[in-house]
Amino acid sequence: MGLNDFFSNFYSGNYKLYLILPIIVTIVCLLLLPFVPTSVDLKGGTVLTLPTTTNASEKEISSYLEKEFALRDVSVVKKTSLSGSTIEIQYITPQSLTNLKNKVNEIKATGNTDSTKARAQALALLKEYNYGTTELETKEYELIKEELNYFYNEKKNEETNKVLSGINTKFGISIENTNIREVGATLGAAAYKSAINVSIWAIILVIIVIFLFFREFVPSAAVMLAGAMDILGGLAGMAIFNVPISLVTIPALLMLLGYSIDTDVMLTTKLMKMKEGSLRQRAGEAMKTGIMMTSTAIGAIGIMFIISWLYNIQVMYYISVVLIVGSLVDLVATWMMNAPVLLWYLEKKKGADYK
Repeated sequence: MGLNDFFSNFYSGNYKLYLILPIIVTIVCLLLLPFVPTSVDLKGGTVLTLPTTTNASEKEISSYLEKEFALRDVSVVKKTSLSGSTIEIQYITPQSLTNLKNKVNEIKATGNTDSTKARAQALALLKEYNYGTTELETKEYELIKEELNYFYNEKKNEETNKVLSGINTKFGISIENTNIREVGATLGAAAYKSAINVSIWAIILVIIVIFLFFREFVPSAAVMLAGAMDILGGLAGMAIFNVPISLVTIPALLMLLGYSIDTDVMLTTKLMKMKEGSLRQRAGEAMKTGIMMTSTAIGAIGIMFIISWLYNIQVMYYISVVLIVGSLVDLVATWMMNAPVLLWYLEKKKGADYK
């Protein structure tokens, strides 16, 4: 049987049985959701990137950091590329440092209305940490506030240096060329809220456009269910490949929704708007075209994935993982979920047998 015959006859039998696979895939994706990591871009924290040749496992390093320094949500990822091996360590800002930051911010907020009170609070905080205050007691509030900022940054650097020193001592990892990136919890929370709001509005607008175009509930709902399944697939891929939810991967998930709707709209249009051949024949023709479209996209993204993996280009790697896994799930969602549901609905609606 040739390829054309395969597509022509794909829906000739009891196509409703195809729905079993999408159900299984959806259940697997849902089970993987709790294992999707969250980037410090959203929660706030510290990212340390170090060149390394250590044989220590990611689990050993993360367990050590959690026990030794009481760090929260530690994520350790080892990466190998043509430029060498690196290890990326992410963790949430220690609670003691977060509390200190909150106190400093409270004092600054007080200083906006009552500099005298803020001056007294700043001196008390510096004294609490045995930070020399004798020479500051005669200074104006603005100078004391500058010293307060310097004090907080010093404490923050001390915490980071303790972690780096521990890694060096325990695992022999050189810390000379460490890249340190920090994201404030407030900035992370604001960014996350904005990203979620944009995503929600994007999905709402897509739903409106799809419904206005087809003007029937079942076909519109099938398109959106396929899109939701693709996003679940992208999230499952993130869990498998340890790719965190971040300001990079959230747009990638929305791109995935766009890719999904592309093939689903093509399928739905072919079945509902065109008249040549039977419904099942048109579904087979749409499947042939759609798989060619998706395969071309996967091939292009696959090249991006390989290049990003070889040269350790993190942003490209994250995006390509989401799009590749999501596109593979899209093949199941579109042709074994959306197509059977549409055929079932249209055949029942028309009261005809298109076998």
